[in-house]
Order: sequence, then C-alpha cells, then structure tokens
Amino acid sequence: MNKLSEGTAFALRIRLRYELTIALRYLRARRKNAFISITTIFTAVGVMIGVAALIIVLSVMNGFESNLRERVLSLSPQVQILNYAGSITDYDKISAQALALPGVTAADPFLIGQGLVSSGRGVAGVLIRGIRFDAAKGQSQLRRFVEAGSIAGLMAAIDSKAPSDAADASMGVAIGDALARKLKVKVGDRLRIVAPILTGASSELSTRTGQLVVAAIFDSGISYIDSGVIFAELGKTQEFFGRRGRVDGIEL
Repeated sequence: MNKLSEGTAFALRIRLRYELTIALRYLRARRKNAFISITTIFTAVGVMIGVAALIIVLSVMNGFESNLRERVLSLSPQVQILNYAGSITDYDKISAQALALPGVTAADPFLIGQGLVSSGRGVAGVLIRGIRFDAAKGQSQLRRFVEAGSIAGLMAAIDSKAPSDAADASMGVAIGDALARKLKVKVGDRLRIVAPILTGASSELSTRTGQLVVAAIFDSGISYIDSGVIFAELGKTQEFFGRRGRVDGIEL
C-alpha cells in the first residue's frame, strides 16, 4: 500500500514537472520564436481575466439570490392552512395541532383586508394584514427590517380612549418605506382609511372609515410589500373589519 502511494506521488511529481516544463518552454522567449511567447502570455492573461470575471459575477449573483430569498421567505410563509368554506373560527386549536407536527416552528393566524388610505398629502390602495405581534414567531422577522419606530409601538399607538368598535377608532400599523414616501408620512402620523366590509345576515356591502397610527416603517426590499402591504395587530384588524373570532388562514 505504501509502495503504491509512493508510486502515485512520484507519477504526479513527474507529470507536474512535465506540464511545467512545457509551459516554461513557451513562456521563455527566444529570438526566433518571440511571437509565440508573446501570444502565449496574452492568451494566459486573457483566460485569467475571463475566469476571474466569471467567478466574480457568479459570486455576486449567488449573494443577491441568497439575500432576495431570505427577504422573501422572512415575510412569506412556507405553508398556509385555508378553509375552502370561508373563514376559520377554531384557529387556536388548529394552530396547536400544527405546532405538534415535526418541522413546524410557528403557526400564526392572519386576516387580510383591503382599503384606501390617505394622509392629506397622498392616497394609496393597500392590503391590510392582521397578525399577532405578541406571539407570532414567524412574523418576528419583520423586526429585522424596521427602519423607524418599533413593532412594540404598534400596541402603544392604539387610542385606548376610543371604543374598539367606534367609527373613529385608531390602530397602530407598520408600513413600508415606499408607501411612507408616497403618503409623505413618518412615525407618529395618522392616516385615514376607507375599507369595504360585509355586514348583516345577507352580507351587504358597506364601507367603514377609521384612523391608523404609523407606529413603524420597514424596508423589506420587496417592492410590492413595501409599497402596498400594511401590518396591523390581529385583534384590532378583526374588530375593524367586523370579523371577530375569524381569520382567513394560518401560516406555518
């Protein structure tokens, strides 16, 4: 075994010396074949630059892809539990069952609503996503992208003096930096919202108005989230849209 290893190493040394000899043969210029030597040098430098450019481009693209994937998956669940019949009412029970499954690290109920928000300096259509900030492990990634304010300020920004079902009740929200620039608002400013809701046993379509307090501004790097999605506390979102005890789904 040792003899075989020594023989293999010897053969590699011979091969290395052989290839090095050939390379040096073409790099060492003589007067009669100087053109071949210069051409060889330019060829070697060209190959070196090409390989270096390829490695740099691949490294940049891999880093960009990893960063983009991380940002998208931080704010998007890998699995969603939905009900074909409509809303989910026993979401706490279903969340507990989902958490018992291997590989599931978080089960967060969510509610989605649409509305039109205005600040007096701009108007935008938005998607309101109600989530649990106090116990939502999956949504804790949002805190990484907060640029101004804080997620904890969402609860403090709620006007506790106004009844939760009042038309002028306000709730704290987190908005993207692109939306904040469009509406020209900062942390602490108030927004007016007009949203369509279904009321009554016959599910008649009506509208409801309310106030939103900008408690946090985030930059996720995903344009459609930063410009069109508002995050709010789940309970207040349920009350505003008249859907107490119901959610649209559970994200895992």
